[in-house]
Amino acid sequence: WVSRGQYRAVGWRFLRRGVSSYVGEYGAGGRSSVSGLQVALFGATHTGDSAFLARYVASLLGQEGSRLRAANHGCELETRHLKVQFDLGQFAAPFYSPRDAESMAACIGAFPIVVNCVGNYYETGQAVPTRRPPDYSWRSLSTVNYSFEEVHVDAARRLAKTAKESGCETFVHVSSTYADLESPSRWARTRALGELAVREEFPEATIVRAAPMFGHEDRFLNWFATSALYFGGYIPIIEDGQALVQPVFVQDVAKAVVKIIRNSKLGYPDDELYKGKTFELYGPADYSRKELAEFTYDITKQNITLIDTPAFVADLAARAIELLPEPHLTVDDVQLAQIDAVAAHDGAADILSFADLDITPTPIEKIAFSYLHRFRAGGHFILAKGMHND
Repeated sequence: WVSRGQYRAVGWRFLRRGVSSYVGEYGAGGRSSVSGLQVALFGATHTGDSAFLARYVASLLGQEGSRLRAANHGCELETRHLKVQFDLGQFAAPFYSPRDAESMAACIGAFPIVVNCVGNYYETGQAVPTRRPPDYSWRSLSTVNYSFEEVHVDAARRLAKTAKESGCETFVHVSSTYADLESPSRWARTRALGELAVREEFPEATIVRAAPMFGHEDRFLNWFATSALYFGGYIPIIEDGQALVQPVFVQDVAKAVVKIIRNSKLGYPDDELYKGKTFELYGPADYSRKELAEFTYDITKQNITLIDTPAFVADLAARAIELLPEPHLTVDDVQLAQIDAVAAHDGAADILSFADLDITPTPIEKIAFSYLHRFRAGGHFILAKGMHND
């Protein structure tokens, strides 16, 4: 016979599919449901760490039946990996320019939530000097296409202002724990200026500062592995790699972003909880950069030699490498490699963390092997006795 409790469970599943518990929700949850979230995501086609994060944010939104407008700064092929993460009709990739507020407004449309993941780790450019905005005069000739100031400050301000004018309820701005107005790195200074610009235009914005992120497409552990080929097996470790880093798993940061925007949805009990707040998201442990290099090569088994490199020598090399189309090492990389990225504000009343979102950060040891083993000569089977090495 069927108990009263089982009747209630079946009845709740029926109601959950037909009647939402919050405005706009429909279905049992997950794919082929409607979460009620309508998100405009900017930055998925850029090159920085925050853009690397954007694809994971998109994936989580697609898994729960959300609608996404992924603003596209490139060609239509640059968002094809995002489209398959969504049900039919739940994804669009309108084109926009970071210099054009009207195109930003068109991407946002009537969506109430905007997530800004726009960022570059180097200043894009071209071989032939061109005239630059705002006046496009001959005095503005430069080989730089998008500078750090344009990407991290001007575009962030323009997007926040456009979102506010479009009537958006929630604005999440992804930044970095390196953001500091006094930093020797222009990249870090413009990140801090971008936060101020966003707060000026959208005071209720939530700022998410992420520590250096690791994951399958990262420019963190993968940088060490690819450097074995780039530098011919001699790896520069700046100032002996003494700076401390508390790396965070990109999937954990994506979960935090999605939880913030989900809780900000109208009708939720905590819809005002995170507005105007700042999050700093770190991993569970800190390491020196030299320890991370040794950890990487312990997995990849690459034949390398770590070279203790003075900062001024690395800086000279980076200035030359920066002239290449996609520089493997930049001046800002050298400067940031000398700065600690650890939880300095842990416990501060005005700074929130993973604990405030009930998220437990994932250790780097649990994830790194899954994407670093591909750098082993012969793959990870080379260490196992059998048909591959007999």
